[in-house]
Amino acid sequence: MSRDAVQRLVAVAAAAFGLAYYSAFLDYGLNFDDEGTLLYQFERMSEGEWPYVDFHVGYTLGVYYLHGALQGLFDQSILPGRVALAVANAATMGGLAWLGAWAGAPVAGLLVAAVYPALAVYSAGHFMSFNTPYPAWYAAALFVWAFACAARFAERPDRLGPLIVAGLLGGASFLFKPNVGLFAMAASMLIALAASRPLARGWLGRWWTLAWAATVGGTLFVLMGARRPTDLLVLTGPAIAAALLVLRGLPGAAPD
Repeated sequence: MSRDAVQRLVAVAAAAFGLAYYSAFLDYGLNFDDEGTLLYQFERMSEGEWPYVDFHVGYTLGVYYLHGALQGLFDQSILPGRVALAVANAATMGGLAWLGAWAGAPVAGLLVAAVYPALAVYSAGHFMSFNTPYPAWYAAALFVWAFACAARFAERPDRLGPLIVAGLLGGASFLFKPNVGLFAMAASMLIALAASRPLARGWLGRWWTLAWAATVGGTLFVLMGARRPTDLLVLTGPAIAAALLVLRGLPGAAPD
C-alpha cells in the first residue's frame, strides 16, 4: 500500500471512529453554566440580536455565528449544534492520525487520535464537555488540518495549493480562537520557510531572513502576554526550537 493510501486510510478510520463515539453522546446531559449561557446567546442571535451590541460575549464570534445560524434554522434545537461539534472533533482525530502516518508512524497516529477524546472533561450523569460549543473544538480541527496541509506543501513546494489551503484554515481558526489561529499561521510559515530554504540565496536570502524574523518576532510578541512564566515557557519553547531548526538550514548558517 502506498504512503498516501496509508495516510488516507488511517485518517478516515480515526475520523469514523471519532464520529461514532461522539454521536453516541449527542443527547447526553447539559452543562447549565457554560452551555446554557451559550445556547441562550445563540438563540438571541438567531432572533436578530448582535454580540457586543445587545449582549456581552465571552468568546470570539465564529462560534456565535455558526451555532446561532444552526439554532435559527432548526427551531432552536441544540441537536444540530452537537452534530457540528461531533464532526469537528472527529475531524481533529482524523487529522491527528493523518499527521502520524505522514511522519511515518501510522500506528502512533491512530493511538494519539484514540486518546484525544480523553482530553474532554465530563461529569458523569450530567454532561460531556465536547457537547458544549466551546470555540476550542473547532479551532483544534482547523489547526490540525492547517498543519497537515502545510506538511503536504513541504513535500512538494512547487505546488502552492496545500499552502493556500493551510492559510485559509489558519485564518478561519482566528474566527474561533485567535491564539490558535496565530499558531496555525506561524507553523505554516515556518514549514514554508523550511521548504523554500534551498532558494534562500542572494537577495532571496535576505527576504527569507526577513520573513523568518517577522514570523518569530510576531509570534513571540503575542506570546509575551502569557500570564505565568510556566505558560510562557511551554508556549515559546517549541516555537523557538522550531524556528532555530529552520534557521539552521539557511545557507551560510551552518557548514555543509
